[in-house]
Amino acid sequence: MDFSPSAKVEALRARLVEFMDRHVYPQERAVLAQADLVRDGVPYPPLLVELRRTAKAEGLWNLFMPD
Repeated sequence: MDFSPSAKVEALRARLVEFMDRHVYPQERAVLAQADLVRDGVPYPPLLVELRRTAKAEGLWNLFMPD
């Protein structure tokens, strides 16, 4: 039995790794530095909101949701 990922899954994984390397990892410290901006009505740091927006635009957000 072959348990290797399909070509579709491998391509998605490559896109995710590239997104993390390009957008998320370089911003980690900056996002953590904005933690003090979280308060009532502002549940996430602004940089995290922007990272989400970018991930959504690239089709890399909520991957578990059906098309």
